[in-house]
Amino acid sequence: MDLERIEGFKDKRVLLLLLLVIVLGAGLRFWGLDIQSLWFDELGSWSAAHLVSFNRFVNAVLRYDVNPPGYYIFLHYWIKLGHSEVMLRIPSAIFGTLSIGVIFLLGCRIYSWREGLVSAVLMAVMKCPLYYSQEARAYSMLLLFSMLTVLLLMTIVDCLRNRNEVPVLLSGAYVMTAIVSCYVHYYGLYFIVLQGLVAAFYFCRSREGARLFLIMSAFIVVAYLPWILVLSSTSRPDSWIEMPKSIGICFNDLLIFMFNDSQVFVSAVLALYCFLILRSSAKMIRSCIWSELLLIGWLIVPFVGAWVFSKVSHITILSDRYLIISLPAAYLLLSRSVILLPLNFKIKSIGIAVLTAVLLCHLILGSGYYSTSVKQYTHPPVPGHFMP
Repeated sequence: MDLERIEGFKDKRVLLLLLLVIVLGAGLRFWGLDIQSLWFDELGSWSAAHLVSFNRFVNAVLRYDVNPPGYYIFLHYWIKLGHSEVMLRIPSAIFGTLSIGVIFLLGCRIYSWREGLVSAVLMAVMKCPLYYSQEARAYSMLLLFSMLTVLLLMTIVDCLRNRNEVPVLLSGAYVMTAIVSCYVHYYGLYFIVLQGLVAAFYFCRSREGARLFLIMSAFIVVAYLPWILVLSSTSRPDSWIEMPKSIGICFNDLLIFMFNDSQVFVSAVLALYCFLILRSSAKMIRSCIWSELLLIGWLIVPFVGAWVFSKVSHITILSDRYLIISLPAAYLLLSRSVILLPLNFKIKSIGIAVLTAVLLCHLILGSGYYSTSVKQYTHPPVPGHFMP
């Protein structure tokens, strides 16, 4: 990190603001965990977590679900603390709260503490990450660990570039978070594969980098091999077959999903993205804007890959909630766009405060997030009878 980023990160005022944002985000996530009843998919999580036999658990997951067992295994041990709706959703709230801090660190590493704080505010008050932080499903965990893999991989790249060596603990931390991502959701596996394809071009420039890349990849593959063997020996249920819409409509729907289900917000975001691209293009003459390219790729490539596969195979794997892996890129790009606006720092600070207030009002008053029932009530199933 350059001097500006280090000084900003060590500034007590910045850390105090970050703490306030995290407290706000935690309050929004832990408040009202019991307002909504458990809905069908959450009941599937509840039922899977109660399966005590490993063989029954694996067979049930393979038969009824489309996701790897990582989240269910975690939940199996968590529910020993309690079985209520609140207890079932608390892990997602914790993962969601931690995501606020992690996206701040990502913003600091890619840009500066300013972008880190703005992106942390967005992560704290936006409806999308908040909703999945209050749902007993794997998406909040997937969001957190996908961000951690990017943060750790970028740190590894910096170590190779500056010192031509990487601490063992750092590479081990990346391998562990990557394995967790793969076992939490197949889009976690998809994201790690995309990371590997991008990292291979950089790591293989040097002998040390190539060796490290092969070792980390080998550990991840070996750790995931047991689940690959289980999948290969079991027939899967029929996939959901549906032709996706046009790529433009699907991408617009994804942005609506990420930005409070509001086309008005999406239009404003797209305008700011255009400003960022024009501003970055003007600078390309002097230097390559790798940060913007990285984030644009993070936002677009997973989506395009899923859309193309769904279009060609006629088996849709394209789902907005699966693409929560790209949510941090959308928020970081928006944060960068806001920081680059040609306004003085004081005006931008006031504008960010007003934006936070507007988002909170839209969340609580406009969309009635805590007062509108959106989940169908269903009685808990009998433990051991897995539901999809």
